[in-house]
Amino acid sequence: MLTLRITRQILRDALICYRQLVELNFPSLAPALGLYSALPVSAEGMVVMPEDDTDGSHSGLIYTLRPKTAGRRNDPPEVDLDLWTEPGFGPTSPFPGGPVESKTNFHRPYYVDRELTTGSSRPATELAYEWLIRDLKAVGWLGVNVHLSA
Repeated sequence: MLTLRITRQILRDALICYRQLVELNFPSLAPALGLYSALPVSAEGMVVMPEDDTDGSHSGLIYTLRPKTAGRRNDPPEVDLDLWTEPGFGPTSPFPGGPVESKTNFHRPYYVDRELTTGSSRPATELAYEWLIRDLKAVGWLGVNVHLSA
């Protein structure tokens, strides 16, 4: 399905964009930034598009970023997404056995983005900046009231 392929590419591009943003703009701060300190990561999850969701109100993306045990920070990210089309609200967790614990600074057992951003003009860039803003808030470089605006 096209939406699944597009969403995979968005996540892949967002991870690459985030890494490049940090390396170009915050090289000395990079090791303190949560997601950057966890790289390389793989993204796993699913695109939820129930067949009975005619208005898209229950469609979205559920994913987790898991640190890889081997690899270099600039290795191309692996993205493994499945498609959920069963009627209803989607799974409570797409990860068998529940979320995986991590010992990295950046750890979100899973993240739910209820809106698929495939129609946005720059969804990968927006996602990369969301991750960067979250990291900069965590180290005190940005106030908690700073938000990404369209």
